[in-house]
Amino acid sequence: MRINNKRGAALIIVYMALTMLIILASGFLLRSTNEARTAVGYSQSSRSFWLAEAGVQQALWELNANSCAGCTACGSNKCIANTITSAGDYDVVINTANKTIVSIGSCPSRTAPNKKTRTIFTNLNNSGSLFTHAIFSKGAISMSNSALVDSYNSSTDPNYTTHLQNGGVGTNASGSGAVTIDAIIMSNSTKIYGNVSTGPNGEIELYNSAQVILDGTVYARAKEAELNNISNHSNNREIPSVVIPSSLSDLPASSAINLWGNDPSSPSCYKTISAGSYKIPSIGLSNSSKLTIDGDVTLYVTGSTNLSNSSLIDIPPGSSLTIYTNGVLSLSNSTSINNQSKIPAKFLLYSTYTGSGAIQMSNSTNLYGGVYAPDSAITLSNSAETFGAYVTKTMNLSNSTKIHYDEALGGFGGSSGSEYTVTTWQEL
Repeated sequence: MRINNKRGAALIIVYMALTMLIILASGFLLRSTNEARTAVGYSQSSRSFWLAEAGVQQALWELNANSCAGCTACGSNKCIANTITSAGDYDVVINTANKTIVSIGSCPSRTAPNKKTRTIFTNLNNSGSLFTHAIFSKGAISMSNSALVDSYNSSTDPNYTTHLQNGGVGTNASGSGAVTIDAIIMSNSTKIYGNVSTGPNGEIELYNSAQVILDGTVYARAKEAELNNISNHSNNREIPSVVIPSSLSDLPASSAINLWGNDPSSPSCYKTISAGSYKIPSIGLSNSSKLTIDGDVTLYVTGSTNLSNSSLIDIPPGSSLTIYTNGVLSLSNSTSINNQSKIPAKFLLYSTYTGSGAIQMSNSTNLYGGVYAPDSAITLSNSAETFGAYVTKTMNLSNSTKIHYDEALGGFGGSSGSEYTVTTWQEL
């Protein structure tokens, strides 16, 4: 009897021990499960945050470098919806009127029932412009032989009937000779009407009756030191290289455009390009031939564009032309890009060319447009005339060349990657 009682007691103790072990094991299992869930939740939350940040970065790139080609319209806003494999999704709303971006990151996906989401809100600034001056250059700017820079405003005076004095010339160059107005031959007419500025310790040099007219005051050689004293010498502007938008570089290449002669009925003389985006190897126009732009056209020219002997690219009112190019744009012998509206923003050139002369104008050629060629040395000569603005590596103007800065371009950001920047950032 005592033996049976002992056995019963031992069995009870075993059962109690097993129960305690089961309880402990269950607790550990529950804790492990909760920790695993917490770890998964934390991981998904972190991924959602970085997905939202990726959405902000794509939105900035789309705005600045891709003309929002990867965006879709959603009401009055622009939207982006994207998926990163094995990470999740992000959905972005860009309000260009209020200059905001709202980006939502979702992990494991935007449609998952137990998804984790994080939201980032940013305010944007696009007060900066590509075309802040008649000329802005990374390096030295040289003017000679009756070259002239002044300004006007195409939004109120497209025919340039009023000569204004805001044709600023700026450079990041430092040291002596940052801006040289060297009027040795035809000295009495070489002038800049507007501000002149350089990089740190840069110097503005005036020779042989060259003049800077600033706020009604004329600064010549005798007042060079005074001009240097009042000018800004702290330029350190970021001038990014041109990036060809993937929406253009990924296009299939069309045939080169080569036109010759003055016969409107002949497709070898006259050609029209309808609205859209195109990738072409080169453009060559000569002997009064004409290429007409019908609508808003964007061209990626992988080679060069050459116009000669009274040929022209015709941009009627209501149309616009934007050219991205890896080559040279050459205008000679009374040729023109005939921007009929006379609004420089209707013709924009973005050049990746790294040699000398991304744009070449000579012998009474003219241009209404903005030229962004930050990696090229540009020389304009022989009565070439531009209504618009330039951004260059270096600039040389000579022999009665004129640049009339369009003040309406002052708020124009373009597509170089420098327009929109984040001013405030917060997670909602």
